[in-house]
Amino acid sequence: DVLAGLLDEMPADYSLRFAGELEEQEEAFDFLAIALIIGIGLMAIVLISKFNRLSVIFIIISAVILTMSGVIMGMIATQSAFSLMTFLAIVSLAGIVADDDIVLSEFILRRMKKGESVNKAIIEGSASRFRQVTLTAVTTIIGLVPLTFGFHFDFQGLFTELQPNFQVGSENSQFWGPLGAAVIAGLPVATVVTLLVVPVLYSVVNSVQNRGRAILKLDNSTTRH
Repeated sequence: DVLAGLLDEMPADYSLRFAGELEEQEEAFDFLAIALIIGIGLMAIVLISKFNRLSVIFIIISAVILTMSGVIMGMIATQSAFSLMTFLAIVSLAGIVADDDIVLSEFILRRMKKGESVNKAIIEGSASRFRQVTLTAVTTIIGLVPLTFGFHFDFQGLFTELQPNFQVGSENSQFWGPLGAAVIAGLPVATVVTLLVVPVLYSVVNSVQNRGRAILKLDNSTTRH
């Protein structure tokens, strides 16, 4: 209402627009959105060239989308607004999830090519990746805790004057805190998605494909008769 009144009172030769930090933030959002879309497109091209299966692309992109629910839950729990740093956290999580799921998919498909059953390949793949995925999530969360909560520790003061000057809530946490909180909230969900949801999706996709092949064979045999 205030801006509408100013626009009515302004002369015809004048204009009004938002600038400064808000304008820079909008430009950064646009750039990151374009970068995310391009990244997903390039990832799809790489997956097609590597696995030659549309089902793998569907599963990995679904896993990335499901992981975003962890970020949303983290924002609701901390009552924080969606910001540029949150967007950066989403891009980071997408990369972590895609990398873990690509390695898991490669393991499962390699086992299936060797003649193992789908269920056995899925179970062995999840078991083999459990330690790596879990350790990645745990170490990342532990590493982000000081940055998120603003832990400050003066090592120079500790060794020179025996005064570590430990503090919680530094100025850097106001800037980096939303990114750390989003990643910390998203990583547990990403771990569950990678180790549980992705194998289930592989099983579901394989069942659908088998049913489709059975229907096609039945139709072909019926047509021949």
